Amino acid sequence: MKKIFGTAFIICLCFLSYSQTIVGIVLDKNTKEKICFATVYFDNTFVGTTSNDKGQFSLNIPVNSSMPLVVSSIGYYSVSIPKYTRKDSLIIYLSPKEYKIQEINVMGKSLVRKRKAYLRIFKNQFLGDTRNGVSCVITNEKDISFNYYSCSDTLKGFASKPIEVVNKVLGYKVQYFLDKFEYYRKTRSFFYIGHIVYKEDLANKGENGLNYLRERKDTYLGSRMHFFRSLWNNDLTMNGFSVRDGYGAKLNYDKFVHEVSPKQISSKESKKKFVRCKEELSVFHYSDVSRLKITESRVYFNEKGYFDIGLFWEGEMAGKRLGDKLPYEYVLE
Repeated sequence: MKKIFGTAFIICLCFLSYSQTIVGIVLDKNTKEKICFATVYFDNTFVGTTSNDKGQFSLNIPVNSSMPLVVSSIGYYSVSIPKYTRKDSLIIYLSPKEYKIQEINVMGKSLVRKRKAYLRIFKNQFLGDTRNGVSCVITNEKDISFNYYSCSDTLKGFASKPIEVVNKVLGYKVQYFLDKFEYYRKTRSFFYIGHIVYKEDLANKGENGLNYLRERKDTYLGSRMHFFRSLWNNDLTMNGFSVRDGYGAKLNYDKFVHEVSPKQISSKESKKKFVRCKEELSVFHYSDVSRLKITESRVYFNEKGYFDIGLFWEGEMAGKRLGDKLPYEYVLE
């Protein structure tokens, strides 16, 4: 347990030693009224705070952070701010959510049975069907509602409050701010948008700490986070990865990874890297295979494993959902 506490202490110390403060206010986009108790955070991290009763917030953030700042609140769509300054006070406007929950027509099936069926689909797609995903528990299922559109064979999910999830295998408690969820029955495909903030690390409590650390290591190896951290350091081979083109030929690092010229980067920013490739790539981690399509001209990523939107995954990595996520603070020991 001393090792666990020591790791947590080092992480916290790093954030305190290399941080700056950003301040701002959160307002309703329509009424311009202040929004109290909005959550201000970096997606997929423990770093966050809430606005006070005047809508104001102050957040200590790591120096040279290249991740967007996210603001979420109950009843509003989240806002992601990719660029911000630490000198000026931010004014952030949130748009109210507008959706209508349809009354479910029972039609021979009880309302309870229909809801259970919809919830089962939601949890399977949202949490994932891996061991980690199946073991996750949503503690506020009552806050999740569904609409089913028979004409398009589409199931839509809504959450009136942040979805509270306990990951019983990895030992985390998280909040997920869901903005959109759609599941298409005919194609068995899905689409959801939202942001996650980590609230509690259970490895620092109780007797399961060492088990959590072992499970996190197993989950990390071969993950998207592992891939992009290896890509940043240009040590894919050392970490068991290889990338191949559509013909099966192994791609060199400089064929799809690019670094922004130092002249284009502020002296206060860390160096920037991005991936770019027009053809579909195959990503191997030993015998596991994933397919990657880069849909934007530039998809930036950083040393912590964060990457921008603009990637479409299939195969092994695509099957990893919320239940297999690790915070960007995670360090492999």
